[in-house]
Amino acid sequence: MSALTGKKISQTYEGLLKTSDETPLSATPKAITDGLGNSSGIKLDTDGNLDASNTVSFRQIKVRGEDVTINKFINEADGIANNDDDVSLPTSAAVKDYVDQTVTAEDLDTSGNTGTGSVDLDSQALQIRGANGITTNAFENAIDIDGSALETSINTNTSVILTNATNITANTTLINERTAGITIGETTGGDRAKDFTFQTVNFGGTPNSQFIMSQQGKFTTKSLKVENALESTATENKFINNGRVEIGSNQQTSGSSNLSLGLNNTNISNYAFVSGTGNAIRSSVNSFIAGQGNTLDESPEGIALGEKNNLNDAPSSVVIGEKNSIDGGSVTQSSVRSQAFGFGNQVEGYSSMAVGGQNFVGTAQNGFAFGFKNNIGGDSTNFAIGENNKQLLGRGGYMIGGNLNGQTNTMVLGYRNDITKRPTPDQTTGLSDTRIEIGVGDVNDHTAMLITEGGATINGVPQVARIILPTIKEFDFTDDNDAANNGIPIGGLYHFKGDLKIRLV
Repeated sequence: MSALTGKKISQTYEGLLKTSDETPLSATPKAITDGLGNSSGIKLDTDGNLDASNTVSFRQIKVRGEDVTINKFINEADGIANNDDDVSLPTSAAVKDYVDQTVTAEDLDTSGNTGTGSVDLDSQALQIRGANGITTNAFENAIDIDGSALETSINTNTSVILTNATNITANTTLINERTAGITIGETTGGDRAKDFTFQTVNFGGTPNSQFIMSQQGKFTTKSLKVENALESTATENKFINNGRVEIGSNQQTSGSSNLSLGLNNTNISNYAFVSGTGNAIRSSVNSFIAGQGNTLDESPEGIALGEKNNLNDAPSSVVIGEKNSIDGGSVTQSSVRSQAFGFGNQVEGYSSMAVGGQNFVGTAQNGFAFGFKNNIGGDSTNFAIGENNKQLLGRGGYMIGGNLNGQTNTMVLGYRNDITKRPTPDQTTGLSDTRIEIGVGDVNDHTAMLITEGGATINGVPQVARIILPTIKEFDFTDDNDAANNGIPIGGLYHFKGDLKIRLV
């Protein structure tokens, strides 16, 4: 063994531990080194404090004065829920994982006078909402509940509520059973009613009951029934007897189960509806008017929509637009069944129609005009499509185009036909009536082609269809070059001294 007297530790045992300054421990922590001065990374003081600059490893740790010995750290993988004891400490990751799982699984239950609810604590916020004069406002950690609007309303109406509370309580039964009428609001010199909303309202049940509301009031109900109401001649809005309902001013009604809406309407019929201004339904059961100045006179199941339309003796008919009319006064059939759509159309007859503007259909039955200012008459089945077409006599006329003159059982196509070009029928030679006519006029009437009837036998003579080209006689040319020089295009017809030719080159 080496002697220590007069020698430094480093000169004897290099492995011995010492303070860094080789002086005794004190209250100030001193670094511990070996005999050669190599630092151990540990500091000690006389109060028992230990300061390690690196990892401190232990099997157990115990707090002085507490009967608790810690022998484990719990990480996230271990899970706090799996280590419910007093001998372990959790890491921050383990704590966060446990809190996240616990909060996610928890809800805050809520309930009111009626109903229940829940708030998901990690994704939802508890709402406190106001209504009926109560408002709420959330700011930072406080929720303010404001009832000032409700308070103002209560204070404003306190005297009215107090004054009438006794009457309301005492007369509950009378209100339910009263049959002589109930007046809400001022009875003279002011509004009869302001704004009221009801779930279900029954007027009637016993005679002499009525509901009257002036123009200033608004009445809202989900269900309305009117029976046996007292008839009134007043000009205000009213419900009157036999199921009639009037809403508006200056209504004139009679009959039963009809409805009038608007101003200055007349509804003298059963099961009829009129809406708008200045309309009139007279003796027209199951009819309908909407608009202004329309009239249905003795036209059951009639419909008029628009302005100044008129149905007269025209059952099951329809007018839509402005100033259209259907007059069945001269029709012998029991059901007219005609229609007019557009402006200024006039229909006389049954099962007929006018669509467009200013058409006149005077055909006794099955007359149809589509377009503008077409004029058709006759006894049956005449058609006009286009503008300014006309056929006043006969039947089976078909006109498609403009400014055409129709003819019985004839199809006329084009624009401005020349009726003088129609050949005079000679059935003894097989030349019958014209059945197809093509007009090509612009400023003046002009006819390009006529086709006469064929296939029939009249007085023993077969009628053979003729194709007539009224203008072909004017195109007498020697050959194709001559025809080309005179305006005949390739494929055009011409003739040379009566021989019909087609220009090919």
